[in-house]
Amino acid sequence: MKPGVIQTYDNIVEECAAHEVENGVMCAHYKKFLSFLKPKSKILDAGCGHGQASKKFSERGFEVTGIDLSKNMLAHAKKAAPKAKFLHMDVESISLPEKFDGVWAAFILVHVKREEQIAVLHSFAKLLSVGGVCF
Repeated sequence: MKPGVIQTYDNIVEECAAHEVENGVMCAHYKKFLSFLKPKSKILDAGCGHGQASKKFSERGFEVTGIDLSKNMLAHAKKAAPKAKFLHMDVESISLPEKFDGVWAAFILVHVKREEQIAVLHSFAKLLSVGGVCF
């Protein structure tokens, strides 16, 4: 991801958080994703931003790890979802030792060069436990 994009997100974190996508479409996506997971499953929120999804998932008892390149977004996410774990990390070079039951990757692939998207999706697949789901 380009440094300018990260700087932009660092600068607009409060505006993003103030305009959370709280609509029927997003709620339906959350519900569908979570329907594939057992209670207390481990979720990776890839490109977690200000923590909207991480908050939703952790409030429902899931073990959430969020990653993002914007330090300001991560700081906000930590406040929004204090039970979740957050790491400063690039989705194009994920380095995590654990496996996840689900990978939530909303709104992140638009920031990955088209020719790199398949590699990113493969890295998500490698992070999944057997039977895990990427959404």
